[in-house]
Amino acid sequence: MVPIETRDGYALSLYRLRGSGAPVLLIPGLSANRFSFGVEPGAKLWDALRASGRDVWIIELRGSRSSRRLPGSRAPVDVATKLAHDLPAAIQAIKQATGVEQVDVIGHSLGGFLACQYAGGPSARDIRRIVSVSSPVDFRAIVGPATRGLAALRGPLRRLGGFGIPKLASLRGPVAHAVVLAQHFRLSATTAALRRAWLTHAVEDLHGSELAQIIEWANSRPERARQSRKIQKIACPVLVIASRGDSIVPPAAARAAFDVMTTADKRWLEVGRRRGARFDYGHAGILVAPAAASDVHDVIVGFLAEQLPAETDVHAIPATARTGKG
Repeated sequence: MVPIETRDGYALSLYRLRGSGAPVLLIPGLSANRFSFGVEPGAKLWDALRASGRDVWIIELRGSRSSRRLPGSRAPVDVATKLAHDLPAAIQAIKQATGVEQVDVIGHSLGGFLACQYAGGPSARDIRRIVSVSSPVDFRAIVGPATRGLAALRGPLRRLGGFGIPKLASLRGPVAHAVVLAQHFRLSATTAALRRAWLTHAVEDLHGSELAQIIEWANSRPERARQSRKIQKIACPVLVIASRGDSIVPPAAARAAFDVMTTADKRWLEVGRRRGARFDYGHAGILVAPAAASDVHDVIVGFLAEQLPAETDVHAIPATARTGKG
């Protein structure tokens, strides 16, 4: 683990799995950590990347249990500060350690949103390629118009440190599994042991200040327009992946981000049984389910490794090019 510090006073954990190849940064989503990229041997995205020779780095953002405020800091935990401080700190640390000028980035859910916002900003040249997995164009898909009435509660929410989600996730019995099944997994694609491991290791708390900002952004047309303009400015190659079984960020929400992008090299992959995948994965299962190793991980590794022709649909590219397999 490589400890890093942000300019606004947060200590973060940047995990490294050394490889001889080019570095790639993995960014987890909301209320998640490095284990959102895999909890079982043989089904971890970072193992697939390292097996391909990549130098793998995983950032755990502020608010996770591995992070802490530095003495005297009053830095908030929200999406804006993750984008403004956490990502730059991680990318600069990787560039310093490896001597490269650009880093490949893989983001899941909020992590993909952050990667795309960064790539549409003033430091866009730091990023060589992006893989966005189950990530929305904005936050309406996650919180929706029903939260408009909660706008008055933004002040109290910002003062709320967290909701105790990791403790709830650690509860034994069917309740936690029922919630997870409904939102993150499909029963047929995972085992009870995998879901329990994910609940125990991958889940972080949701901070009130973060939820307040997400609600505000979801209901602000000017903010949504600003975020959309950033995505529009992305110039690097991008692979956008969505799953037919995802009820948190359904394919239409991820596709909206893809459609906004004007980069000449963008690719779309909708994972599902109709497209040849073994399952219609849930929001978390798309990365941690055992079958995702072949349905998703191989495609990501191939995209980062190959100079593919620009296409609008990954399925139009031969399978040998997509997966990197002969």
